Amino acid sequence: MRRLYYLSRFARDLSATEIQAIGSIAEERNRARKITGFLVCLGDIFFQMLEGPDEEVIDLYHGKILKDPRHKDVVCLRNEECADGQRFPDWNMNVIDLNDPTARLPVAFREMAGTLMDALYTLNRYSQPTVTRLLEQGINPARYQPVRKPVTVMFTDLLGFTALSEKLDADHALEIVNRHFEVCESVIARHGGEVNKLIGDGLLAYFPQPSTTEALAATLAIVGILRERRSSTSDPVERLIFAGIGLSHGVVTEGNVGGRSKKEFTIMGRVVNEAARLEKLTRKLGTPVVMSRTVADLSGGFAPLRSLGPHPIRGVSEGMEVFGFADAERLDPLRIYSDIEALKTPSGSPAPDQEQD
Repeated sequence: MRRLYYLSRFARDLSATEIQAIGSIAEERNRARKITGFLVCLGDIFFQMLEGPDEEVIDLYHGKILKDPRHKDVVCLRNEECADGQRFPDWNMNVIDLNDPTARLPVAFREMAGTLMDALYTLNRYSQPTVTRLLEQGINPARYQPVRKPVTVMFTDLLGFTALSEKLDADHALEIVNRHFEVCESVIARHGGEVNKLIGDGLLAYFPQPSTTEALAATLAIVGILRERRSSTSDPVERLIFAGIGLSHGVVTEGNVGGRSKKEFTIMGRVVNEAARLEKLTRKLGTPVVMSRTVADLSGGFAPLRSLGPHPIRGVSEGMEVFGFADAERLDPLRIYSDIEALKTPSGSPAPDQEQD
């Protein structure tokens, strides 16, 4: 037996008649599946409990509910095996519509449920997408067993942004970083990757095997969007936004790290460090993208590449041959740093010396 609880929002306004119709259809279908439970409607929120045979409950939730266009922001609150039998054996689906605006208790419940959904949505925005997916599926991320998996890792960082941020108001500096992250996150998700963490103005993402070509496509898209923005703007700050990107491929460990008070769902391994070191090489080699030989070998002719020669990668290997895109634009870090230095601070005074990043 399985018991599952979830919350969701209406994707559109539903009338009381539609809600009752949902309950009637669910009751008929659940009777055939030997599923019982209840559905509480509060404002634009569904709270539902399902209990019954394991396979039937799981199939209903994943095969029907998560795919139902009337739902959005679905969060599984609990998904557990239960040994005590069905608590509501006479309710194949009892619908409780608490949207009576004159009743005080339903109004209070509606406020409580709405606040809970808002809090869950906010927490999801601060969580890695994998954590959100696990919660959606009813899996407790804290109990997720670590796995080893082959991935293509992307590490990207903005050139000279530490110095540039000292030239800008705090709001302006954050606006630039957030706009850059928004582009990266959108492109990476579109190509099947996942942002693992944000580190200052840097970003770590990974693409599951066999998505190396998708990682390359995402990389070219990010570089292209930045280039287009620089060429089409009259903002002197926007013209100084360049990113270095390092790509590496290998096996990582994915799982939880941290102590009792703080945990982070992340990836670890040599390949992660390698991608970060390759990103730093973009300054030395004057090209926006540097990748490992493994990534180049897995590119499948996606785009013309060229060898950038062997280079020592600190903490990773000696004399590692690296590659870049054959038609990449020239990256001139010294000019970028010089142009940043020429900018005035918000107060008009010189900015303190900064280490080049």
